[in-house]
Amino acid sequence: MSINNIPEKLMENVENKLRKHVENKKKKLHFYASAAILILAIMLLISVFAYSKYYNNIPFKQEIDLARQNNNVSKINKSFKYKNLEFTIKDIMADETGIEVIYNVSNPKYYIDGLSFKDANNKNSHIFGYSLPDSSDNSDKKEKAFFLFIDSKEALKYVQKNPITINIDKISYKNTEYNNKILAKISSFINPKNDSFKVNWNLKTQITMQNVKNIPINKEYSLNIGTLKLKSLKEGILKTILEYDFTPSEGNIPEMRPLFSVRLDNNYTDNINEEERPDYRSSGYVHGEEFKSIYYKNVKEIGIRLVGASVNYWYNKEYEISKDKLPMQFDFNGEKFNITSLIQKDNYTQYNIEYDKTNRIYERIGIIPVRFSNTDNYGSESHYKNEKVQFKDQASRNTVYNALIKKSPNLNSIYNNAGYSGMGVNNAVVSENFTFKGRSVPNKFKIESASRSFLYDTDEIIIKNNSN
Repeated sequence: MSINNIPEKLMENVENKLRKHVENKKKKLHFYASAAILILAIMLLISVFAYSKYYNNIPFKQEIDLARQNNNVSKINKSFKYKNLEFTIKDIMADETGIEVIYNVSNPKYYIDGLSFKDANNKNSHIFGYSLPDSSDNSDKKEKAFFLFIDSKEALKYVQKNPITINIDKISYKNTEYNNKILAKISSFINPKNDSFKVNWNLKTQITMQNVKNIPINKEYSLNIGTLKLKSLKEGILKTILEYDFTPSEGNIPEMRPLFSVRLDNNYTDNINEEERPDYRSSGYVHGEEFKSIYYKNVKEIGIRLVGASVNYWYNKEYEISKDKLPMQFDFNGEKFNITSLIQKDNYTQYNIEYDKTNRIYERIGIIPVRFSNTDNYGSESHYKNEKVQFKDQASRNTVYNALIKKSPNLNSIYNNAGYSGMGVNNAVVSENFTFKGRSVPNKFKIESASRSFLYDTDEIIIKNNSN
C-alpha cells in the first residue's frame, strides 16, 4: 500500500465517521489493544490510530500541577528498564472521574503503548479502559502520561479498597521520519515490529482516590426529543462533570449530547478541549458533560443553563443509483440532496454530493455505498464542506438564538467546540465527495445516520458552591 498519496484530511474524516459509528452502536470506548485492532482492521487498515483516541503527552496538565502543589498525588517513583531505556512511573493522580499515571522516559521518542490489569488475586481484570499519548507528537518532552477509565461503580468500589497491578506489556518508538502526523501514525501501524517492543513490567499499587464533591441537581426537562434529567455536578480533581440521564422519545436516537452554558460566578467556561481530554465521551460509567476542574478554585456560585442538544439518529434506508442518469435528486425525510457525478477509476469510485442550502433539517447525513461483496471493499473516505444554511425551522431558531445570546454570551463557542457535530449554530454540510475503494461500482447507497441540533431557551439553574 502506498502512503505517499494519502489525502491530507483522511484521518480526520475517518475519525469522525468512526466516532459516529461507535456511538451509534453504543459500543464503549475501551482500548484493549487486540480488540481495537481486530475490529478496525476490518473497516479500514489505516484507521486504527483514529479509533484509539490519542492525546498530547499529558492531559489535564494544569490540574496536575495544582495537585502537586497541594500534595494530592501519590508518589510512586518506580523504574523499569529496556536495554538502555529507563521508564520511571512518577505520580498517580486519581478520583472517580479517572486515573492519570505520569511517567518519565529517558528518551522522549519512546512511550508506553500497551497495558493490561490484574486484580488483588493476580487475575486478569477488565475494570479499566485506557488511552495513551499521541504517537505522532514529536516533542522532546520526557514527561508523559496514560489515562485510565473506571468502568462501573462496582469497579470504583473495588479500586478504592483493593490494590491492582498495572501490567505494561508494550513500549513503542515515535517514527520521526515523517513530518506529517497522519503518515507517522500510518507508518507506526504498518511497521509495528520496527517500532514496538514487548516488555513485562508490573506496577502493583493501591490507588489513592481523592474525594469528589457530588452536588445533587435533580432537574428534569421534557424536550421534543425525549426526557433529560440532570442528576448531579461532580467536582473532581481532574475535571468537573455534569451528570445526566436521557430517555429518547424515538427508538432511532442512539445518542444525544446536551449542550450547556456554565457560569462560574461572573465568568463562563466551555467544555474541556477535545485535544486535552483523553476520551471523546465522559470516562467510565459516568454519563455526562465534562468541564475544566474547579477543585482548587474559589467558586461561590455555579450557573447551569441548557442551551441545546446535538442528536444522532440511526437509519438503514437504501437508494438505487444509475450512473447513466446522473445528476439524480433524492429525498430523505424531507431533506433533498443531489448526487451530481461520479468518477470511476480502476480501484475506486468517487461520488460527488450536493445538499440544498435552504429548507434544511439535518446538519449532516451519513451516506455509505452498498458494496457488492466483502472481498471487493478496501474501505472508504469522505471530504465535506460546511457553510451557513437556512433550516426549515429557521424563524423559530432565530427567535431562540436571539434570546439565548443575551443570557449565554458564549453560545457560539459552545456549539463550535461541541465536538459532536462541530458545525456551529446555523452551519451544515453543503457538499461532500465520497470515495469507495474497490473495483466494482456500487449501484446502491445507504443512509446509516443523520445528525441534527436544537436550541433551547431554558432558565438557569443556580448552585451555591460551599466546597471552599
